Amino acid sequence: MGTETSVVSPPSLSTLERKGGYYEIDGQFYPSVTTILQVINKPALLGWYAKLGKEEADKVKQESADFGKTVHELIRVVLDGGTVDYDKTDAVVGGCLKSFEEWVRLVEFQPLLTEQTVHSKVHGFAGTLDALGLVYGIPTLIDWKTSSGVYDEMKLQIAAYDVAVKEMALGTPLMHLIVRLDKKTRRCHPQAVQVGAEAFGAFLSAKSLWSWLQEAKRPRANNGGG
Repeated sequence: MGTETSVVSPPSLSTLERKGGYYEIDGQFYPSVTTILQVINKPALLGWYAKLGKEEADKVKQESADFGKTVHELIRVVLDGGTVDYDKTDAVVGGCLKSFEEWVRLVEFQPLLTEQTVHSKVHGFAGTLDALGLVYGIPTLIDWKTSSGVYDEMKLQIAAYDVAVKEMALGTPLMHLIVRLDKKTRRCHPQAVQVGAEAFGAFLSAKSLWSWLQEAKRPRANNGGG
């Protein structure tokens, strides 16, 4: 009986479009979680660019973005009860999706919310979570990833979504997963992550730095000083 009241899904919920790194909700603009987390330095990415060269790195980056978009779209098809035509699907994408469908069956996944825009009025941010559903009957917040690994800032993203979900009274996730679909292995790799006050505090620190940098970019009025 506990899981029946753990998540609610009012019919008014929807996916909102992000514009320029912000979501407009009830007349207010909220920076997106992913935009905020871009403030975190990624030295490995800079080294990767230096090794490949900007043109080749940009090409690979775009291919990865296209792969991620396609996988997210087909996951939505699967979770909506549709059928993926694997004969017309790229072999790498198809391998990932077949593995994903196996995982869905194995954990008896029941999606309750998918591609849901959530926000925190208290802390001033918004984002679109991939899924909130039942994994073995346990309320679980999930983020689909197509990256080559799981990185720390991903955990901060989930921590932020967790706070927003609870603030909006959409549910109380008891488990948090990053489900990674890997191009190399063509497999679905679920990984449980721990979120709590420490992770969310780190996210708020990133948001404070991001906000300071945004303010610093604004032109200052000239008060006539020399």
